[in-house]
Amino acid sequence: MKTAWLITKTDTPCKPIADWLRKKNYRVQTLIFGEIPDTHYPDLICMLLSSQGANQVLKELREDEHTSMLPVLLLVPTKYLPEIDPSLPFDDFIHLECSRDEFNARLTLMLKKHHGLLNENVVKIGALEIKLDEYEVLLHDQIVALTIKEFELLKFLATHRGRVFSRAMLLETIWGMDYYGGMRTVDVHIRRLRSKLEHLGDVFIETVRGAGYRFIKSDDM
Repeated sequence: MKTAWLITKTDTPCKPIADWLRKKNYRVQTLIFGEIPDTHYPDLICMLLSSQGANQVLKELREDEHTSMLPVLLLVPTKYLPEIDPSLPFDDFIHLECSRDEFNARLTLMLKKHHGLLNENVVKIGALEIKLDEYEVLLHDQIVALTIKEFELLKFLATHRGRVFSRAMLLETIWGMDYYGGMRTVDVHIRRLRSKLEHLGDVFIETVRGAGYRFIKSDDM
């Protein structure tokens, strides 16, 4: 299950937002400003914009290598709408008093944009094109033949680019909790992916020593 951080303050009601996220199959972890954990990072951050302190928290999240590439949706109360600073590093914002339909639509669009999925479920990163519905990968307009597991691994990393995943996390996500193979399975598939994608000099997947693997950030390409 995906996880969402809901960063708020104690005197501001955000229960409707939490309920809507749960209905979208997120496990919601409600956090108070100043109590951001340094483990178990989420897939999505929803943060209340309620003071200048919130701006600082947002900047700190973007400076942390574990949260720098996560999608961030600001929740803005009416009185703070005139104070939104467009230079702040957030993906989108929404009125805190919005309807559920508006929240769902805005969140869906933001996530598609963040993960490069605006064009009919196609992820395009540099010369690499991943057609999610067709299980097809193109590199420099040439088809790359991948196995199902290679495709799923590439898809997962590419739609979470910049984020580091351990071998254990990749093994559980792609192969499932009931898979009895070892961590070497992940290394073998990463090596095969690299041999198929990077023979022309393109670099897509990085090894983070002691941590795992990540798809290269967009601004590094």
